[in-house]
Amino acid sequence: MKGVTPGDEVVFFGKQGNAEITATEVEDISGALFTEMSILWGATNKRVLVD
Repeated sequence: MKGVTPGDEVVFFGKQGNAEITATEVEDISGALFTEMSILWGATNKRVLVD
């Protein structure tokens, strides 16, 4: 992603403020199935719990 640096908060899908991107929109933009992307994200990214 352009303009994103380590430590930045990003939203791949869901809501943030008044903005929302659905799983279907992510599929349309990327051309990949959301399930495939979820597996890839889970396997390659550190998980951080934010309260």
